[in-house]
Order: sequence, then structure tokens, then C-alpha cells
Amino acid sequence: MALADEVTARLSNSLLVRLTNPDSTANTVDAARLAAAVADVEAEFPVYAGEAFAIGSPAHVSLAVEGVEARLRFVATGEDDKWRAFLARLEAYAAAGPRARVTPRTTSRLIPSGDDSTLPAFDRLRFAGNAPAAPLPGEDGAGDDGG
Repeated sequence: MALADEVTARLSNSLLVRLTNPDSTANTVDAARLAAAVADVEAEFPVYAGEAFAIGSPAHVSLAVEGVEARLRFVATGEDDKWRAFLARLEAYAAAGPRARVTPRTTSRLIPSGDDSTLPAFDRLRFAGNAPAAPLPGEDGAGDDGG
């Protein structure tokens, strides 16, 4: 199902007629204006949401239907409040959506050691003598030729 079909299924026909025919007394939806609004909204997804619009994603469809209504309202009346709110929701989706980058942080009270070594604590030189060595031949059967 295309986005235009989703819009017509979710919004009332009378609202769509009013939004797509703002200066006339028409009683049908102007498909060209609806298609233009759909194209505008789909074009905003990569810019504001950080990913292309996918008709199979319920979150994308929900946002896009809201966006098409806001775009039609903006084109018909010049009111940009809903359009700006839609763009803000797209940005919020990008910040919390499936491709969002989570900033690493912790609530740990541990403090890093004061030395400037780049090695982890267990790999520092003071532990060099504690490193296990390979068993000598004959100690545990390793290296024996005949058992």
C-alpha cells in the first residue's frame, strides 16, 4: 500500500477535500496535490529522521500520515505550526529511533588509576612474572613422543 493510500485510509475524505482544494468548492480529493505532499514528506525522512521512508514500518507510516496532513495544511493555509511540529517529531524519532546512537555513560563511582599507562591493569609490567608459561615437555604429557 502506498503512502497516499494510507493517508486516504486514515484521514477523513472531507478533510482531504478541504486541504487539497483550498480555493474551490470541489468535492473530490485533488490527487496531484496529495501526491506532491506525499513526495515532500518522503523527501524529509532522510534529512530529519536519518533514514529513508519505509512503508512497511508502522512508525514511519504514522509519522508520514501526520506529515502529509501538516504539509497539505501548510500549502493550503500557510500555517506552519503543524509542519514544524512534524519536523520536530522526525528529529525526535532520529534521536530515539532504531538507528540512534546511544552515548556511552556510567553511574559508576570507580575512579581510573592514576598512572598514564595505556595497558589494562592486568597487562602491566608488574605482572610480567606472573604470566603462565607453557608446560615443559614431559610434565603433563605435552611434547612426549611415546607417552
